[in-house]
Amino acid sequence: MAHPDRNHRHFGNRPGRSTSPHSSRNSSVSSEFSSPRILFRDDCLVVVDKPPGMLVHRSREAPDRGGFLLQWVRDEVGHFVYPVHRLDRNTSGLVIFALSSEMAARIQANLSLDETVKAYTTLVRGRSLPEFSSRRPLTDRGSGEKKKATSHFHRLKVIGGFSLLAVTIKTGRRHQIRRHLHHLGHQVVGDTTYGKGRINRWLRADFGLPRLFLHARFLRFEHPICPSKVEIHSPLPPDLAGFLRRFEESFPAEDTLLAGEGEFLERLPFGGDISTESQETGAPQTGLP
Repeated sequence: MAHPDRNHRHFGNRPGRSTSPHSSRNSSVSSEFSSPRILFRDDCLVVVDKPPGMLVHRSREAPDRGGFLLQWVRDEVGHFVYPVHRLDRNTSGLVIFALSSEMAARIQANLSLDETVKAYTTLVRGRSLPEFSSRRPLTDRGSGEKKKATSHFHRLKVIGGFSLLAVTIKTGRRHQIRRHLHHLGHQVVGDTTYGKGRINRWLRADFGLPRLFLHARFLRFEHPICPSKVEIHSPLPPDLAGFLRRFEESFPAEDTLLAGEGEFLERLPFGGDISTESQETGAPQTGLP
């Protein structure tokens, strides 16, 4: 059995083989993408670090586009896989695939448990509250039905009129984080659908903003077979880390009054609220040109 990568931990007995990250053995991924990485694998599931610009699977928006993550994982593990959830094309980070439809159903059920943590890092417009939430229902694009959606936000620091946030979600609606933040007046930097074009153009021109600043960086969930938890970390990728470094050189970060992201994740009171009621009024403070 390969030694697990330092970016993940698997608690309890292992149902199968766990592997470390490795490079692709095939050429199914277009050269426009950086290579995905497998961060965890056993006989039930695979967790992959998805690069930006890559779709998880074929969709109505891109029915013929090559280089799907599902295709890459299938070729890499030599087995058909089932996506348990998805990320948008320009969102990077952790995606779970199951090795059978039964395992996919079990993992999806486990992701709805109170003990599950799905955490993201994002940079948004404006000075946010230290901690806030949104429970605004979101309309399903297919059925038109409004569905429950819950997002919790924790401010890590303020940089030049922008806020770096840790985000946890208990539901997984389409564009949930981006839509909730848009409604709150804190548009995600680089968001071409819900964001501010003038601000995005300025950040691209002056600081090299590469894309949507949204990264799925942490997962903790019950394993579908063993009485144990799978915990995976994905560090901020080089493109976003480089942009953030350049931005902070011009606008030094203000220290947050609250705990850092690691401590924030550790103190989540599962089964209860982690923050104040949603503050959905008032314009954010900005320091923009």
